Amino acid sequence: NFQETIYETSARLLFMAVKWAKNLPSFASLTFRDQVILLEESWAELFLLNAIQWCMPIETSACTLFSLNEHCSSVNNSGIFKPGQLAQDLRVLNDTLCRFKSVM
Repeated sequence: NFQETIYETSARLLFMAVKWAKNLPSFASLTFRDQVILLEESWAELFLLNAIQWCMPIETSACTLFSLNEHCSSVNNSGIFKPGQLAQDLRVLNDTLCRFKSVM
């Protein structure tokens, strides 16, 4: 399933980004709480930098990762995600991608 492949790849990219950050001496020297706060505030940037580095197709018009409609069935069936939070996360991801594109 293509959608599952996108989700799996995205999860791996985000995991690699967090692992990379945790290996930075300056990041590792922070308290756990500060590390969590920084990751919560910068997850979109870290994810997109890794996606760009690994040439993941992230055009918003073609990528199911940026489509709320594509996620709705997963949200409704899993009960794990809150639709409002998912919509906010997708907005953050899309806004971050637009900022990246504006400087490229």
